[in-house]
Amino acid sequence: MKINYALRSQLTYSTYNSFLNGVSNPVTDTNIDLKFSVQNRKTDLLFLDEGVQWNRSDLNYKINRDFDQSYFDLDFFLDAEFYLPLDFTLGSELHYTQYSSTGFVEDPKFYLLTATLSKLLLADKLELQISAHDILNQNIGYRRFGTDTSISEQNFENLGQYFLLGLNYKIGKGKKEAGFQFQINE
Repeated sequence: MKINYALRSQLTYSTYNSFLNGVSNPVTDTNIDLKFSVQNRKTDLLFLDEGVQWNRSDLNYKINRDFDQSYFDLDFFLDAEFYLPLDFTLGSELHYTQYSSTGFVEDPKFYLLTATLSKLLLADKLELQISAHDILNQNIGYRRFGTDTSISEQNFENLGQYFLLGLNYKIGKGKKEAGFQFQINE
């Protein structure tokens, strides 16, 4: 079937003491990050990379369980590139992100869609790009994180939907990733 599978996992486990109301409290901090993706290897006309990423964080306090924290986020993604005639490439990325509501009032969910049309010029050394970011205008400017004494939720202003015109020029020989690349975005 000419498919690549990738499974990545990361586990972080730590213990330390935190002071709550002036009392030393042993804390167990566990973070799990799992990512599974599938890619096609036959990429003459189409490249696909799809998968899911799940992150979970748990803080457990030995003396006072009222301060325990647990939350997660889940990201489904689909990245595609269509190789068109005349050295044009149409690319797109779609992410669906969901946060847990544990310990929070809401469980935010949003889609993030980006599309790019590019053209190779000058023996594949120059790439002209036009791209649209956050096409659905749903990027909410949101972040969650925890520390030993708190769990935080941040909402912030975000650029939202925007469009870019860009040039990439490759200096050097070899593979596409090799050499020096210069990029201008407007």
